[in-house]
Amino acid sequence: MLESLVVWLEANPPGVWVYPALFVVALVETLFPPFPGDVLFVIAAGWAGDTAAHLSSAALCGLGGCLVSTLVLIAVGRGVRTGRTGRFVTRHVGGGRLERAGRVFTRFGPAALVASRFLPGIRSLLVFVAGSSGMEPLRAFLCAGSSAAVWYALLAALAGFAGRNSGLAQGFLARYEVFVWAAMAAGVVVALTVRLSRRRKAP
Repeated sequence: MLESLVVWLEANPPGVWVYPALFVVALVETLFPPFPGDVLFVIAAGWAGDTAAHLSSAALCGLGGCLVSTLVLIAVGRGVRTGRTGRFVTRHVGGGRLERAGRVFTRFGPAALVASRFLPGIRSLLVFVAGSSGMEPLRAFLCAGSSAAVWYALLAALAGFAGRNSGLAQGFLARYEVFVWAAMAAGVVVALTVRLSRRRKAP
């Protein structure tokens, strides 16, 4: 898909249509993970230009698409809570991923939403779980929205840095995902070690 996009962009340099396209990419990526929306966003935005005005507009379009999807996910989550839907979501994303997101949200609550866009694999599910948990919708939206605002500003900055180098963008985001999961695994190991150490010292 990404190679085809680069070939197409070489033949059709982005014009003003790139902004609604970035909106749609962000919307679809948030609603239907693991759609490679972040990489598509960086490639399309970087190909279209590197001026501050363009990158700011790109970030706002990505944020807009993500926020619309966030509202949908919260609403669907609340629908699951009231028993109107649920089987489709579980079947689409997989019970394991949904359970993992549920554990993260249960343990960290709003903080998990504030960090949600930086947690690959479960970020959209955290918003869904927030809705199904009964969290106040406005609070959930603001927490997830703040994370999305920072994330798309960073993606726009990456687009300006990478420019038309799609390989650089793909490589960076791939390494970022590995780094995040490695850091989280290390954090779990440290937490377990500290807990075991305290238990041994306890009388």
